Amino acid sequence: MSRPRRDDDNQEIEMGDRAQLIWPTPQEIKLRDDALPLSRAVLVAPAQAPEADLAPLRLFADMIADDFDVVVPIARGEVPQGKAPIRIRVADQGGGGSAPSNLPGEEGYLLKVSADGVEGVGRDRRGAQHAVATMVQLAERRGDEVVMRGAEIRDWPYKPLRMVHLYLPGVDHLAYARRYMRDFLVRYKLNGLFVELGGGVRLPDRPEIALGWRRFVDELRAIGDTGPIYGEHTPLGPGRRFAASVHTHLADGRYLEPDELAQLCDWARDYELELVPEMQSLAHAFYLATVYREIAELPEADFPDTYCPCNPKSYEILFDVMSACVELTKCRSVHIGHDEWRAAGLCPKCRERDTGQLFGEDVLKITSWLTERGLGAWMWGDHLVPKHNARRRSRDNGKVWYDHPTTETAAKMISEAAPHITILNWSWYLGEQDGDRVLADLGFKQIYGNFNGRSFEDWRGRSARASVLGAGVSSWCAWEDFELGKMHYPSALYAASMLWSNDPPEGRAADEATARLLPVVRDRMRRSWEKPRLWSQATTPKRKHTISIREACNAPAKGEAWDLSGLQTGPQEYDGIPYELVDPSSHDGKGAVVVERLHKPEADYPHDSAPIPVGGNYGSLIFWQVATERGGEPVHAGDGTSYPRESSEMLGWYEIRYADGLTRGAEVRYAENVGAWDEGYTLLYHAREVPAGELPGGGPLVIWGLEWTNPRPEVEIESVVLRGARAMPELRYEGGTSDAKAMLLGITAVETPKWEDYRPEKAGKLPGHD
Repeated sequence: MSRPRRDDDNQEIEMGDRAQLIWPTPQEIKLRDDALPLSRAVLVAPAQAPEADLAPLRLFADMIADDFDVVVPIARGEVPQGKAPIRIRVADQGGGGSAPSNLPGEEGYLLKVSADGVEGVGRDRRGAQHAVATMVQLAERRGDEVVMRGAEIRDWPYKPLRMVHLYLPGVDHLAYARRYMRDFLVRYKLNGLFVELGGGVRLPDRPEIALGWRRFVDELRAIGDTGPIYGEHTPLGPGRRFAASVHTHLADGRYLEPDELAQLCDWARDYELELVPEMQSLAHAFYLATVYREIAELPEADFPDTYCPCNPKSYEILFDVMSACVELTKCRSVHIGHDEWRAAGLCPKCRERDTGQLFGEDVLKITSWLTERGLGAWMWGDHLVPKHNARRRSRDNGKVWYDHPTTETAAKMISEAAPHITILNWSWYLGEQDGDRVLADLGFKQIYGNFNGRSFEDWRGRSARASVLGAGVSSWCAWEDFELGKMHYPSALYAASMLWSNDPPEGRAADEATARLLPVVRDRMRRSWEKPRLWSQATTPKRKHTISIREACNAPAKGEAWDLSGLQTGPQEYDGIPYELVDPSSHDGKGAVVVERLHKPEADYPHDSAPIPVGGNYGSLIFWQVATERGGEPVHAGDGTSYPRESSEMLGWYEIRYADGLTRGAEVRYAENVGAWDEGYTLLYHAREVPAGELPGGGPLVIWGLEWTNPRPEVEIESVVLRGARAMPELRYEGGTSDAKAMLLGITAVETPKWEDYRPEKAGKLPGHD
């Protein structure tokens, strides 16, 4: 099977040179001048190698086939005549040979790619897998050939734990979850995942938990979003008492069957990923306390979120659930939760006790149970940090009563009796003194939880501590593409570099590299005909065309609220995507299309733009745009709403009109597919970020390319009109709306691939019609 040809091979090679070649950046790399054509390559394994030893070879073959439609065969024993061998082995593995003296330690690898073949050796199975991930990123298309660029690499991870935190996927997203493991985690050298289970599995001996979870989610969806009313998307307890966040996107609000959970864990093991189930205990326990009200700390609440730590039945139920989940997952350790405990010391038994003692005793009961079974333990660390959640505090803003118990006495108890617990430190935002050092002084190993690399201060200094084992990037949303795109992919991709490389790119270099990779990730994660590819990534240059917006332009480059005078106008190109920005000096000072919001009267700008002629059959349209100012603060697309597609303020929409009169819309949403003109890089997954000029004060003037996928590519698109949207403050909490306007700067139209792109000799022909 062949792939669409590239018309300009030199351009293709230059693009590869400009972009980040390998992510994360290898510790030591020397690029060579030669390359290995994969049409000459064969994957070679020792004649008697067991099937398990072929895993890295099969992984490479599968990933290359999926990326480039190229089959690289596997041969045992001798190298077939005329072929260049690709060998990937694990050091000291049976038949694999001894370890080279310069082979790095755990998870390290050596790799040499030349025109004569490939030699890759990993210190362990993960090391060999990391070599594969690098090899796949060295591959590129040159005309009709797919080659691996020549390189000599010695590489190893900076931190041993490079994790993500996810909710259990829903049954409809299991295939996506598998693709995520291989095409995101493996490819970018992340090595583990915490998966919160909650009530998302129908356990044979306690099916009422899964049914209760589904009922809980359905009831909350029936109540609707409460964020616009009192600022929190969580049901309050008696007296407007704040409860824990609800995690209703877990398992898509439904549940898996036991064999489906087991299959998910098998996939993780196949990809050398450590899957750690999170079984929320004490707090965030709606899945237990709403089903078994006899163990609820506050049973009179409509939706109790905490079990009573003084009730023995709480542990009878909890350990039943843990036992079943441990058996299904075959895990080596368990994340026990224990963050954000709110309903503490409220029942008759507990109110006579010190809440710190209750917290500590609960942790020790659970970790002792795990230790007896040879299992490790992880937990959130906020209740061990005084300036985070360990100190008692209470406040009432008139809408919600926030009441936090003290847990200060728990830290000493837990550190003395269970120092083996690995802490997820999401108090890192407090700084080293008030966050990291508190946990280190208690003797705990830690990883930074809810990690955000872009806002982390002094990464090099703080992460160098021996007690810091790595970090975990969270999502707190459904395990599916739209929500992960908003809440997870950008930060996880950015963090992958920091966790792997001793000297990762920083600042603008890191932002630009991440921004350039995000469309590639987005395309890769949506590959199917049911959800078509990102056509800008999938087609050849001749299928991409600029559409003139000149006649609709009604706004200057510099206005009262914006200054785009630093844009590079005229025909431009970025990563193979052509676009054209109107030069205002050649068009009566007008270089953009701006429309007023519907809640504002038409004054300087109309509510609707003039129609922009398109006239063609296209797979997608890319709208190059900015916002005139910052929009409303977005709602968390996971825990913050039952309606993630409404989580960002809509500034307007593009009304796309077909030749038959039917219309479709492409929504312009702030902090989802557009940013303010002066924000610079924001790392949005749902738009392509391009540095298209320079801001007045320096720094990149970034524009956002919203790529709308056409559901009717066989029908001609007649025109596009930009329309302003009404602000809806009644649907959003304070600060959730704005007067920001959408500003259109250009349009690129992308055709779907044609038969002649695969077979040039078939141009203008049909099968069987010569």
